[in-house]
Amino acid sequence: MSESPWTEERVQLLRRLRAQGVACSKIAAALSMTGHKFTRNAVIAKCDRLGLTKDGRHNLTRAQHAKALGRAIPPVTAIDRSRERGAARCETNVRFIDKLDWQCMMFVGGESRETGLICGRPREDGKPYCNLCCKLAYLPPEPMRRKVG
Repeated sequence: MSESPWTEERVQLLRRLRAQGVACSKIAAALSMTGHKFTRNAVIAKCDRLGLTKDGRHNLTRAQHAKALGRAIPPVTAIDRSRERGAARCETNVRFIDKLDWQCMMFVGGESRETGLICGRPREDGKPYCNLCCKLAYLPPEPMRRKVG
């Protein structure tokens, strides 16, 4: 098996010329002067393998960068935003255990059944929520989109 033409000196020359914004065909010509014939495609392939962009910076994702540094990226934890929605705090709020049949049952944002406050405004006919909380609870359907083609 033959030895790779990509010596450390040639790779450093490639990095330096790429950082200066020199075209790949010109880099190939400059590298060919070092004793081995390089093509434009060989230069492009090596730049891809090294992760170099046109301005010479590394084009790595966060995971690739962390792997190169020997670190692991901590997993992204999902944030439960379900308790952040709800009725607004106002003077009509009552505790859930003190509610009456005619009062809106929407929990105030950030509260739960065990500890929480509910809206307390008069309910909409046939619904468990007042007019304002119905707008929170019953979202309109997403508009239909026609498929083209």
